Amino acid sequence: MAFEMELNNLTRTELARKLGISRARVTQMLNLLKLPEELKEEIQNT
Repeated sequence: MAFEMELNNLTRTELARKLGISRARVTQMLNLLKLPEELKEEIQNT
């Protein structure tokens, strides 16, 4: 929960910089989190 709250205060650029990844990768990861749970489970199991 604290991590989620911290994410809300960061821009994608700031988050990318903190994680050492590209802003595009951050966007991709955040979009994956928006998928329905059923699809996320399928992705994890592949």
